[in-house]
Amino acid sequence: MTAKEIPRHELFLDLTIIAVYWKTTLFITLKTSKKIKTNQCQTNVSPSLTF
Repeated sequence: MTAKEIPRHELFLDLTIIAVYWKTTLFITLKTSKKIKTNQCQTNVSPSLTF
């Protein structure tokens, strides 16, 4: 690896990590909001069904 390739490679890795992080965060947020809505509609849901 030359000096020029290393920063670009690190930047690419950083962007990939950020993209994965945001996708995961959005997915968890959507799942959580769905779970909250489900729990509000059906208060007698057993813990095994909230996943």
